Amino acid sequence: MQVYISFLKGINVGGNNIIKKEVLKELYENLGFKKVTTYIQSGNIIFMAEGKNIDQLEEMIEGQIQNKLNLQIKGIVINKEILEKTIQQNPFMDKDLKFVYVTFFEKNSGIFDLKHLEGKQKPSEKVIQTGDVMYLYFPEGFGQTKLTNDFFGSKSKKVTTTRNWNTLLEVQKIAEQMY
Repeated sequence: MQVYISFLKGINVGGNNIIKKEVLKELYENLGFKKVTTYIQSGNIIFMAEGKNIDQLEEMIEGQIQNKLNLQIKGIVINKEILEKTIQQNPFMDKDLKFVYVTFFEKNSGIFDLKHLEGKQKPSEKVIQTGDVMYLYFPEGFGQTKLTNDFFGSKSKKVTTTRNWNTLLEVQKIAEQMY
């Protein structure tokens, strides 16, 4: 069995796509996943599964949510090793981590064209891409930037979802306790 993390996009945001943690847990358990744990109410689910690849897991989860809740929710699944690598490679460890965010792009998205940032990125904002992950440093706060999750998703035409640094650390703690 391997540990996976599912980051659902856009649930429980602004009163839209409301899914309680308990409902998510049950949906994932009904798919045969083990040790299903949710972290806060924004679509962070840690679980164990075997015999499936990430694409299959994403399809299963999105299908289950569509079938049971009639919601079209996209998400990104990563394994524990990818989460650990993402945390280890943070280029902004020397910054105030409460202003660090990570946008995950769907698998094999390729390089994001940084020309899209022109006219949107503030001088104080820093953006660094590593593979399917975009590290963001927004010292004025996430609510003050134009470089939102929707911005990256619409410009890349890929599924994206963003988490703050603290959420990633908490999810990592839960994932480490799975074995």
